[in-house]
Amino acid sequence: MRSPENAGSYLERAGRVTIATCVGAVRSYNEDLVLCERDVVVVLDGLGGICAGTAAVQVAANALVDRLEVASSLADALRVASRAVEDASASKPELRGIGAAAVVARLGAGGAELAHVGDCRAYRLRAGVLEPLTRDHDLARLATDQGMPADQVAELATRHSTVITSALGMPNLAIDERKVALEAGDRLILVSDGVHRYLAAGELVRLLDGDPLVAAQAVIAWANEHGKDNASIAIVAA
Repeated sequence: MRSPENAGSYLERAGRVTIATCVGAVRSYNEDLVLCERDVVVVLDGLGGICAGTAAVQVAANALVDRLEVASSLADALRVASRAVEDASASKPELRGIGAAAVVARLGAGGAELAHVGDCRAYRLRAGVLEPLTRDHDLARLATDQGMPADQVAELATRHSTVITSALGMPNLAIDERKVALEAGDRLILVSDGVHRYLAAGELVRLLDGDPLVAAQAVIAWANEHGKDNASIAIVAA
């Protein structure tokens, strides 16, 4: 299942996976895309503005779906998608500089493989505790890794919160991978930054309580009323 191109709002559940996306309270178009193909769940967030951002996520999604059939790893599939976005960017002047953040999960027995680039995130929700499973590729992470003092990192994060340092289509692509265990009752949560940037962790946990379909509806309803960006979520029940 896949959210339609430039969908204003979309919600669907298939088996243990629930996906949803919306434009939010400010935007008039949706540069996010959420898809679930067999055992793989993907959240993409396009960069480049109207038309360009939506083009980026469509190109990335098509490349991912094609590559995941034969890819040796999720990172390999993301690298292929990144090259596809680069090629699209070079093909038309109006698409120059497009890109996409992404988080991908391949579901398996007892857990999932994760890969991400940019500021789409993965969390594990267990017994009311929301555990981050990814670190954003942004200026704050770069500064932290380079040893900048915590107070300066905090100021940098506040002043440049939307600047990411890696995305599909960017040179010097950085991809993080990990495996995560899931127990009965756990929820694997994938989101675009339109969710985690504007919803405090405590509020997100509250909205995620209970049935995944109801939880996804609650997150989308909040974003459509209060959010300042497109918002997308995928909820996987262990």
